[in-house]
Amino acid sequence: MLFFKRFLIICLALIASLNAGVYLEKPADFNPKAATVGCCFLHYQDKILILHRQDYKAEGNSWAIPGGKLHESEPIIDAIIREVFEETGYKLDKEKVHHIGKLYIKVPNFDFEYHMVKYLEPIQNPGDVKINFKEHKGFTWVTPKDALKMALMTDEDTCFEIVFGIDRPKK
Repeated sequence: MLFFKRFLIICLALIASLNAGVYLEKPADFNPKAATVGCCFLHYQDKILILHRQDYKAEGNSWAIPGGKLHESEPIIDAIIREVFEETGYKLDKEKVHHIGKLYIKVPNFDFEYHMVKYLEPIQNPGDVKINFKEHKGFTWVTPKDALKMALMTDEDTCFEIVFGIDRPKK
């Protein structure tokens, strides 16, 4: 786990130095217009769960890790557990949720803080996903490398690269 944290810090520092829109340190011009958000990497065997956003949602028809906005004063881990349950029906054990790190993300029209967590236990029943159809229209279990070939939400690909240490496919 220590190697992973060091790797994450090195990767984030490199990305920040390139002004790529994902930062480890808060940029001077950072102006959050959205609530803090978080995501949770859920895994089964060598695959992770990603959700397909409804067309009418922000960044509709794209794919993303389960997660969402934190309520005011809500602890990060509690918020992510709540969001995962709302979006997938999975009840996570708080003791098995590991905070990976926080990123500062600048996307067109707004900035936000992004907390990444990983569930330390594999999902036992990957077919038991209960989609919230108000937000998502589907789901899939995919390897992180194959996820990078999909239409992901803005800067989600950078998070995949950081967390899993894989390069984006060449076009």
